[in-house]
Amino acid sequence: MIGTTLLATSLFFTNSHAETPQKPKRSPYMISKLNNIEYAYGVYFLGWSTNGRYYALKHISMDEGAGDCPHDVTLEIVDAETDKWAKGSGFQLYNKYQTKGYKEDDWMKMDVPCEYPKVDDLVKAFDTQSAPLLKVWDIQVGNYIDPLPLSVSKTPNTYTFSDGKYSVYFESEADQERAWDEGNGYFLHWVKPSVVKVEKGKRRDNVYGYSLHSVFPSPNGKHYAFIIQKTQDAHEGMAYTYMTNGTKLPEQP
Repeated sequence: MIGTTLLATSLFFTNSHAETPQKPKRSPYMISKLNNIEYAYGVYFLGWSTNGRYYALKHISMDEGAGDCPHDVTLEIVDAETDKWAKGSGFQLYNKYQTKGYKEDDWMKMDVPCEYPKVDDLVKAFDTQSAPLLKVWDIQVGNYIDPLPLSVSKTPNTYTFSDGKYSVYFESEADQERAWDEGNGYFLHWVKPSVVKVEKGKRRDNVYGYSLHSVFPSPNGKHYAFIIQKTQDAHEGMAYTYMTNGTKLPEQP
């Protein structure tokens, strides 16, 4: 029986955005590049809303095991005040086989082309179709500043901002045997300016462990987007996928 292991890395944030103001970028921030491998994720931070409460991510996935049209693109808009998806904001565009003008024999021969021959065509169509949703929540693509740099901290499992005012705690379960059954979870909570729990260890199927990948502060400094990298079971192997926690900056006690 393999015991439960907790993965924890002690790091701190260099809160450079507070020291040197940066102009919003013109294009989405690439968190993870979509590589030409069997199972991969490309993840992009699109930007924050004007009021700094909502933010959006774009996920591009590829799973060659799913067939000859493997790509899909998903929009994720998060309410950082509640750490939930913005109601009605979900949108996903799948690359499907063309059906018009093809017969059953064509399907058997796998001669039916994909609706979007190239992933760039799929992403372009997604950007066009998802634009109205971004407008509803006033998401401004490029309205972000660089994620906070991470470096080793003296306090175990704690990430501290360089000015010493803010810090968070992150710890991940990593039980490989349990990953096949109930999965693993992680814990994330603010330490400073006051203790507020964000993620309480919810376990997810087929997940081996988590790591805190990056942190995006809103331009007004009132909310934060934590990007979590998951190591999970995938088609014929393991893959890195991504999820997020949105949270407002706690008040002083």
